[in-house]
Amino acid sequence: NGVLVMCEVMMPDGKTPHPSNKRATILDDAGAWFGFEQEYFFYKDGRPLGFPEAGYPAPQGPYYTGVGYKNVGDVARKIVEEHLDLCLAAGINHEGINAEVAKGQWEFQIFGKGSKTAADQM
Repeated sequence: NGVLVMCEVMMPDGKTPHPSNKRATILDDAGAWFGFEQEYFFYKDGRPLGFPEAGYPAPQGPYYTGVGYKNVGDVARKIVEEHLDLCLAAGINHEGINAEVAKGQWEFQIFGKGSKTAADQM
Protein backbone atom coordinates (compact mmCIF):
# COMPACT_ATOMS: atom_id res chain seq x y z
CA ASN A 1 0.00 0.00 0.00
CA GLY A 2 2.98 2.30 -0.43
CA VAL A 3 2.40 5.50 -2.34
CA LEU A 4 4.93 8.14 -3.31
CA VAL A 5 3.49 11.49 -4.40
CA MET A 6 5.81 13.77 -6.35
CA CYS A 7 4.74 17.35 -7.02
CA GLU A 8 6.24 20.23 -8.95
CA VAL A 9 5.22 23.76 -8.03
CA MET A 10 4.06 25.69 -11.07
CA MET A 11 2.87 29.23 -11.64
CA PRO A 12 -0.89 29.84 -12.13
CA ASP A 13 -0.53 29.34 -15.90
CA GLY A 14 0.26 25.67 -15.19
CA LYS A 15 3.26 25.71 -17.55
CA THR A 16 5.88 27.95 -15.98
CA PRO A 17 7.83 26.48 -13.06
CA HIS A 18 7.64 28.48 -9.84
CA PRO A 19 11.05 30.02 -8.87
CA SER A 20 11.19 27.61 -5.91
CA ASN A 21 10.86 24.61 -8.25
CA LYS A 22 14.50 23.56 -8.51
CA ARG A 23 13.62 20.20 -10.07
CA ALA A 24 12.54 22.07 -13.22
CA THR A 25 16.12 23.36 -13.64
CA ILE A 26 17.68 19.88 -13.75
CA LEU A 27 18.94 18.97 -17.19
CA ASP A 28 17.67 15.44 -17.73
CA ASP A 29 20.32 12.98 -18.82
CA ALA A 30 18.77 9.53 -19.07
CA GLY A 31 22.21 7.91 -19.23
CA ALA A 32 23.59 9.43 -16.03
CA TRP A 33 23.89 7.09 -13.06
CA PHE A 34 23.81 8.30 -9.47
CA GLY A 35 24.32 6.60 -6.14
CA PHE A 36 23.28 8.28 -2.91
CA GLU A 37 23.91 7.48 0.72
CA GLN A 38 21.79 9.01 3.44
CA GLU A 39 23.32 8.74 6.89
CA TYR A 40 21.45 9.51 10.07
CA PHE A 41 21.45 8.96 13.84
CA PHE A 42 18.77 7.72 16.19
CA TYR A 43 18.66 9.71 19.43
CA LYS A 44 17.27 8.92 22.86
CA ASP A 45 17.39 11.36 25.77
CA GLY A 46 19.63 13.75 23.79
CA ARG A 47 22.29 11.13 22.98
CA PRO A 48 22.80 8.86 19.99
CA LEU A 49 21.05 5.56 20.66
CA GLY A 50 23.42 3.20 22.44
CA PHE A 51 25.73 5.88 23.86
CA PRO A 52 26.27 5.57 27.62
CA GLU A 53 24.80 8.23 29.93
CA ALA A 54 28.30 9.55 30.62
CA GLY A 55 31.21 9.43 28.21
CA TYR A 56 31.36 7.69 24.88
CA PRO A 57 30.95 4.13 23.58
CA ALA A 58 33.89 1.84 22.86
CA PRO A 59 35.80 2.57 19.63
CA GLN A 60 34.38 1.40 16.31
CA GLY A 61 33.63 -2.23 16.63
CA PRO A 62 31.01 -4.90 16.16
CA TYR A 63 28.14 -2.50 15.47
CA TYR A 64 29.64 -1.31 12.16
CA THR A 65 27.53 -3.08 9.52
CA GLY A 66 26.54 -5.27 12.44
CA VAL A 67 23.63 -7.55 12.97
CA GLY A 68 21.97 -8.68 16.15
CA TYR A 69 20.45 -6.87 19.08
CA LYS A 70 23.63 -6.77 21.15
CA ASN A 71 25.46 -4.96 18.34
CA VAL A 72 22.97 -2.54 16.82
CA GLY A 73 19.84 -2.60 18.96
CA ASP A 74 16.44 -4.07 18.24
CA VAL A 75 14.48 -0.79 18.15
CA ALA A 76 16.70 0.88 15.54
CA ARG A 77 16.77 -2.20 13.30
CA LYS A 78 12.96 -2.44 13.35
CA ILE A 79 12.65 1.22 12.30
CA VAL A 80 15.31 0.86 9.60
CA GLU A 81 13.66 -2.25 8.15
CA GLU A 82 10.21 -0.63 8.22
CA HIS A 83 11.67 2.39 6.39
CA LEU A 84 13.17 0.03 3.79
CA ASP A 85 9.84 -1.77 3.29
CA LEU A 86 7.96 1.52 2.87
CA CYS A 87 10.50 2.83 0.35
CA LEU A 88 10.32 -0.36 -1.70
CA ALA A 89 6.51 -0.32 -1.61
CA ALA A 90 6.59 3.27 -2.88
CA GLY A 91 8.85 2.28 -5.78
CA ILE A 92 12.04 3.89 -4.51
CA ASN A 93 15.13 2.09 -5.79
CA HIS A 94 16.52 1.35 -2.35
CA GLU A 95 19.80 -0.56 -2.70
CA GLY A 96 20.72 -1.32 0.89
CA ILE A 97 20.83 -0.49 4.57
CA ASN A 98 23.50 -0.89 7.20
CA ALA A 99 24.55 0.17 10.66
CA GLU A 100 27.38 2.70 10.46
CA VAL A 101 30.58 3.50 12.36
CA ALA A 102 29.05 5.12 15.45
CA LYS A 103 26.46 3.57 17.71
CA GLY A 104 23.01 4.77 16.72
CA GLN A 105 24.21 5.70 13.21
CA TRP A 106 22.62 4.09 10.15
CA GLU A 107 22.60 4.63 6.41
CA PHE A 108 20.66 3.63 3.35
CA GLN A 109 21.75 3.62 -0.27
CA ILE A 110 19.69 4.62 -3.30
CA PHE A 111 20.49 4.22 -6.99
CA GLY A 112 18.99 6.32 -9.75
CA LYS A 113 19.48 6.32 -13.51
CA GLY A 114 18.75 9.63 -15.20
CA SER A 115 19.23 13.03 -13.59
CA LYS A 116 15.61 13.77 -12.71
CA THR A 117 14.78 10.18 -11.84
CA ALA A 118 17.79 9.98 -9.54
CA ALA A 119 16.79 13.20 -7.80
CA ASP A 120 13.26 11.85 -7.39
CA GLN A 121 14.63 8.76 -5.64
CA MET A 122 15.97 10.99 -2.88
